[in-house]
Amino acid sequence: PFPLNPSFKPPAPLSDRLRKEIWEKYISDPVTNSARELSSHYGLSMKRVDAILRLKGLEAHWVKGKEVQTGFLAGMEKVLDVPDVPLTAETAGDPRRDVSEADALDEVEGEDVDREKYQRMFWEDVAEGQEPIVPIVLQQGKNDAASARKAAINAKSDPPHTFITHSGASESRPHIKFEDVGGKFLDVKDRTRRMKESERRVKMKERKRAGLREAIKAARVAV
Repeated sequence: PFPLNPSFKPPAPLSDRLRKEIWEKYISDPVTNSARELSSHYGLSMKRVDAILRLKGLEAHWVKGKEVQTGFLAGMEKVLDVPDVPLTAETAGDPRRDVSEADALDEVEGEDVDREKYQRMFWEDVAEGQEPIVPIVLQQGKNDAASARKAAINAKSDPPHTFITHSGASESRPHIKFEDVGGKFLDVKDRTRRMKESERRVKMKERKRAGLREAIKAARVAV
């Protein structure tokens, strides 16, 4: 991609043959050949192994009995000088990447990768003697998001109920079982929006009634 830039030294892409090998191993025995085991065996980060499995699964879903055109793939592998040798943890000693560090960073960041990334990159000009404002705002946003997630979980925590009844008046009729799953499929945001809209309509109707009462009262006084 940047042949004239000597400092640009990205790791070579994995060959399609190797990605297919990883996919076939996982499909043959997902318990033994788990994503963590494949990551350790091939010297790849777990995120990369997970991406390979997802894309190969999507490719297998799209095939549908038709032959996949791999001519362009083979040409690009040749241009990018993709190695065709089997990759293992011993042969993957590339100094440009640290798989263990990548996995450790992923575990630390958890689900807040994007939020933490932008928080680290943000810069604020603060006058001497004043406190920065942006970190406080970001922390408040994080707390609000956590409160919203907790409220959503509480709103969906209604215990399920099961009702059994007959399909007719006779006791000999077969039983029908109804199961109330509570708030399992409740859209909390939509529910909150509907409640606020309902409260707004109630207030508007009350204002109209108050205005009508005032108009009637004024008309009676004028008469």
